[in-house]
Amino acid sequence: MSPGAAPDPGLAAKVTATTAVLLAALALLRLPAAAEAQLYNNPNFRCPYKPICASYVYCQGPLLYDYQFSGLFNDSKTFVDKRLLFPEEEIVRKYTALKKSRGGELSRAELETFLAENFADGNELIPFEPPDFTSEPSVLGYIQDGQYRRFAAKLNEVWKTLARVVDRDVLENPRMHSLLYVPNTVIIPGGRFTEVYYWDTYWIVKGLLLCDMFDTAKGVIDNIIYLVKKYGYMLNGSRNYYENRSQPPLLIPMVAAYYQLKQDEAWLLENLPVLELEFQFWMNNRMINVKKDGKTYRMAHYSVETCGPRPESFKEDFTLASNLTSDEERTNLYIELKTAAETGWDFSQRWTKTPPGQTESLLYLKTRSIIPVDLNAFLQLNAHYLSNWFFMAGDISKGEYYLQIAEELLTAIDEVMWREDLKSWFDWDNEDGQSRVDFYASNLTPLWTGSYRKAPQEMGKFAVEYLVSQGIISEDGIPRYLGIPTTLKNFGQQWEAPNMWPPLQMIGIQGLDNTLYPKAQQVAYRLGAKYLETNYVGFVRTGQMFEKYDMNQLGSIGGGGEYVPQTGFGWSNGACFEILSRYGHKLRSPQEYPLPN
Repeated sequence: MSPGAAPDPGLAAKVTATTAVLLAALALLRLPAAAEAQLYNNPNFRCPYKPICASYVYCQGPLLYDYQFSGLFNDSKTFVDKRLLFPEEEIVRKYTALKKSRGGELSRAELETFLAENFADGNELIPFEPPDFTSEPSVLGYIQDGQYRRFAAKLNEVWKTLARVVDRDVLENPRMHSLLYVPNTVIIPGGRFTEVYYWDTYWIVKGLLLCDMFDTAKGVIDNIIYLVKKYGYMLNGSRNYYENRSQPPLLIPMVAAYYQLKQDEAWLLENLPVLELEFQFWMNNRMINVKKDGKTYRMAHYSVETCGPRPESFKEDFTLASNLTSDEERTNLYIELKTAAETGWDFSQRWTKTPPGQTESLLYLKTRSIIPVDLNAFLQLNAHYLSNWFFMAGDISKGEYYLQIAEELLTAIDEVMWREDLKSWFDWDNEDGQSRVDFYASNLTPLWTGSYRKAPQEMGKFAVEYLVSQGIISEDGIPRYLGIPTTLKNFGQQWEAPNMWPPLQMIGIQGLDNTLYPKAQQVAYRLGAKYLETNYVGFVRTGQMFEKYDMNQLGSIGGGGEYVPQTGFGWSNGACFEILSRYGHKLRSPQEYPLPN
C-alpha cells in the first residue's frame, strides 16, 4: 500500500479473522505442567518486551517449544529452517486438537508423524551458477607462486557451490517459510548457514569483486538493500527469526567497496536514502550515554530486547536459563544472549562479567553494558562515508550533519576508548566506568576504519608496540601464532583463543598496512602470510575451507561453540583473496604441502 493510501477494509477483515483463529487455537494449546513451570515460575509473569517475530511456529509459542525439546533434531536451527505445508493458523489448529485429544502430551512418534505431515525441509535456495562467473579472474595473474595460484583458482570455483537463488514461493507465500525473499543471487556462507548474513556479506562481496564477479557482488549488496527497505534495518540474517536483531553494520562499507571499483554514481545516489535509513536505525536504537571524566558522550552498544530464547538455539538458551530462578532473570539472560549474537561474536568472554570466584559462564553475559570498540569504529566510518556522499549529491545540510556525527564518534573513540599508556583502544564497561583491558582482536578496528586523529605512522608504531606487549609478535615483528588471535584467553567459547576468524584477520592486517608505518606493514605481511598458509594447508588436507582456524596448529580448523565446524566458507574465501591480491607477488607456498591435482 502506498503512503497516504486508504486502508483496504477487506484486507483488514481477513487479517482480523486469521488472527482470531490463531489466537483461539493458541488459547487451547497448553504445555505439560512441567514445561509451563520451566517457562514461567510465576503464572502471572508476562515478558515486558516484544516477541522476536509474529510467528507462533518459528519464533514463539508451545509448538516451537515442544519440537525444540522433542529430541528429533541435533541442531535447534533444523526445525526453524523448515517450511510449512499448510498455513500457520491451520497447523496450529491441528496441533492444538491433536494435543488436546492426547491429554496435553504427545509421544515422540506422534510428533514425528505430525512433523512429516505438516512440515518439509526448506530447500528454498536453488543452486545457481552466476552468469558473470569466470574461471580466470584477473587476480590470478597477480599471484606469482604456482601452488597459491592453483589454490586461488580452486577457491574461485567455490563461489559456484555457494551461489543460490530464492524460490519464488518464498515471495508468493512468505508466511510458509522462515526464509526471507531476496531478488538476486545469494552467496551463502556455507554449512548450516544457508541464508544471507549481514557482516559475512562484506567479505563475500570483497572476494567476489576480486574475482571479477561485479554483477553478482552488486546483486548481493542489493539483496541487503532490499531487506533494509522492507524492515528499516538489516537483520542478523535473512530469516524471520532474526527480526529485531542485527549484526555489525557493514552495508555502507560494502557499497563503498563496489562504488570505489565501478564508480556507479547513479546506483549510489539512488540507494543513499536506504543507507541513511540503515544508519539511523543504529542512531535511534543503539545509542546510549557514556560518562567519563565529567563528560558525557553518545556511543553505540548492542541491544536486542525481545522475549524468549533465540529460535535457532532455542534448546541451548532454554537449558542455560533453567539455572536461574526468577522469570525476570531468565528474560534478561535471553536478551543478553540475543544481544551477544548481534555483536557477531557469539559467544565470547568479551561480553561476560563473571563475579570473582565464579566459573566463567554465559550466565554472566553483560553485553548491553559494554561499549564495543569495533561497533563505534564501524559507525564512525559509516558516518564519514555518508557525509562524503551527501556532499557529492549536493545536499550540504546532510553532508554537514553526518560529518558532525563522524566527528563526535571520533572524539568519543579517542577520549573514552584510547589508552595512551597501553597504546591501544579498549571496550568500555559502562556499568563500572572503566576500560576492559584484555586483548581482543577487535581492539585494532580503528586502524581499519581510520578512526583516529594522530598521524597514521604514529598509530602504526603504537600498534606494533601493543602487539609486542601482548606477546602476539616478537620484538622483531615475527608472529607467534598463525594469525591474529581472537583473544588470549580460552573459556571454551568459539570467539576466543585458539580460534582465528577471517574478519578479525583482515581488520587487523589491513589496519596495520594502512598506517604506512614500515614495521607495521611488515607485520601485516607476515600475519597475512601465516594466515593464508594455514588456510592453504587445511585445503590441501581436506579439500575444504572452514569458517575459522586454530591459531596454533597449521591447517587445523577451529572448534568450540554451539555447532560443529562449518565448511564453505564465504568469508574465509574472501579473506584469502584479499591477502592474495595484496601480497600475491611475493607470497610463497609451503613446498612440503603440494596441492593435489
